[in-house]
Amino acid sequence: MKYLKILPHFWKTILVLVIIFSLCLIPAKDISKIDFLKISYEDLVVHLIMFSGLSSMLFIDLKRNTALVNRASALSYTVLAFCFLLGITTELLQLILTSLNRTGSVTDFLFDMLGSGLGIAGMRLIKQ
Repeated sequence: MKYLKILPHFWKTILVLVIIFSLCLIPAKDISKIDFLKISYEDLVVHLIMFSGLSSMLFIDLKRNTALVNRASALSYTVLAFCFLLGITTELLQLILTSLNRTGSVTDFLFDMLGSGLGIAGMRLIKQ
């Protein structure tokens, strides 16, 4: 029950998580209908942006709402570990859920981690 009291404090992170899961688990036939970017490698750019946003929001939410991580390095490692697990999870789900006609990709995962690192670095620069 006490965890339910914490959830409202993490609404930005939860919103970004919902967006990430929605985009990562859209069936392949529906992805072609989403035509908002006209650039090369748009999938990788989307992964970079999604995980940069997630790591930024999680960094901010954890910094404001927990006494757990009061050092910047511990906070950064916590956010990076969470993003690592989420990146692995989304890519594995794309492999396992064959009805999506999607494939998990090491390259997507690497861009997830690059985006996470950029988000953390940006928040650390802003917070200093």
